[in-house]
Amino acid sequence: MRRTLSCLMALVILMIPLGGLTQEEDLSARIIALEERIAQLEEQVAWLTAQLSQPLPAFERGLSVVEAHPTRDKPGFLDVFYRVSFQRLSNDFTIEIALVDVVRGEEADEMLRRANAWNVPAPEGKEYLLAKFVVQAVSSARSDVIPLNAYNFKAVTARGLGKKLDPEPMVLGLPSELADVRVGHTVEGWIPFLIDVGETPLLVYLDYIDGGAWFDPAMQ
Repeated sequence: MRRTLSCLMALVILMIPLGGLTQEEDLSARIIALEERIAQLEEQVAWLTAQLSQPLPAFERGLSVVEAHPTRDKPGFLDVFYRVSFQRLSNDFTIEIALVDVVRGEEADEMLRRANAWNVPAPEGKEYLLAKFVVQAVSSARSDVIPLNAYNFKAVTARGLGKKLDPEPMVLGLPSELADVRVGHTVEGWIPFLIDVGETPLLVYLDYIDGGAWFDPAMQ
């Protein structure tokens, strides 16, 4: 993987013209830029490899399963699986879902920097909240695949009626397998939200179906 990334970056850098330099200076500048970029990519690959090689939290931590549907008034705790059922026009299904980790503030900025060098810190007055969910597909009435993606999740602010925030689309490189999942299988992944500094939002999965499954990242 590292050799492939290095070759790709070499091609990109060699195609970028560096005006105003002699041929020797131009070549030297390209080599320096290439070495710096390769070092960044190797750091990102090492971090991603370590993240993806970790055991699934459900088995590593021995999380308990609760036969309850966490609501906005009674949101779910961290590190607890909730078995919830949803009724959709296209399919009724049951999953076990857990919020297993939350990172925010400066720690989130550093995590994003390590995930991809193009990620930038949160702007003034804002901070990133990174939430890691695990979803196990239990059953499905009409299909053996349950639709799933990061945009099924939202952060809802506590003020007033609550503003719903979608995952931040410009964040790159966070490990995530949150996609359509077959019955009997498990997926997990990080979801990034950009919130006001000090905000304490709730997190919700499928808020538009059966009230959604709600989690409070501050409850442990």
